[in-house]
Amino acid sequence: MIKQEDGQQVMIIQDLDSGMIFNAGDEVRVVYLQGSVRVDIAM
Repeated sequence: MIKQEDGQQVMIIQDLDSGMIFNAGDEVRVVYLQGSVRVDIAM
């Protein structure tokens, strides 16, 4: 689950990307694209 800054929680399922390994507590960015959503590590 991803807890957003506004307190809302969302669950996103995406294909494995060996360059984007997440751990609990990581700050991530949720990118809303046309017809899909992507999660990556916040920079």
